[in-house]
Amino acid sequence: MTGVFLLLMHGKCTLSATAVLPACATSALPAAAGGAPPRRLPRGVVSIVEKFGADPTGKTDSTAALQRAFTASRTDNVTLFVPLGCFRLTDTVTATQPRNGRWQPIVVVGERPKAAGRPPAFFLPPATPGFSDPGASKPLLFFITNWCLEPGAALDVAALGCNSSAQPLHDWHSSAYQFNMVLQGLDIILGEGNPSAVGVDMNAAQGSTIEDVNVFAGPDAQAGVAGGNGGGGSFK
Repeated sequence: MTGVFLLLMHGKCTLSATAVLPACATSALPAAAGGAPPRRLPRGVVSIVEKFGADPTGKTDSTAALQRAFTASRTDNVTLFVPLGCFRLTDTVTATQPRNGRWQPIVVVGERPKAAGRPPAFFLPPATPGFSDPGASKPLLFFITNWCLEPGAALDVAALGCNSSAQPLHDWHSSAYQFNMVLQGLDIILGEGNPSAVGVDMNAAQGSTIEDVNVFAGPDAQAGVAGGNGGGGSFK
């Protein structure tokens, strides 16, 4: 299996977010997307558009829809399918795995485009409120383990003996114990004027993968990807 992983730091790239964002905003969706019946997906795979109402045209904000999808991927054990299109995000979308929750990962897979086409994209508009502090890191997609959650369907069940002060949620080092998280076949676009923006924050381990993901960053963005998958995880 071949793949491309493009890590862009501080916007030093030949193809910038400024160049990609207009193409994303006017990207050609599949010709039959408007009136076509829902596509047939394999069992256990659900579309973020048809199931959760994310907008592939980028005209409306898909942040809340994608957060619902990320939560369902874990609680319902489903793979998220991202159809071709551009999805506008204006805040961090968090993929939360519980302690010892290797059987409840978040798996996100983009539709494969035809030759010369672009994959689906999650984009952060230029100068989005909340991403303006260069002294802070704010990821667009955040993969993390919450050690105060027991495996199961509920998000509000405290783990027995949990000590949140010893393992705070914002401490990304604690995320190295997450397993089987997958982000595949997507573009991440960080518009200019977002100096705290990080495209993807994933610091994971066994079975976790970032594959065929391109991060296009404005010149003032903080990073394309933060973290790094080790202990059985990989970037491809």
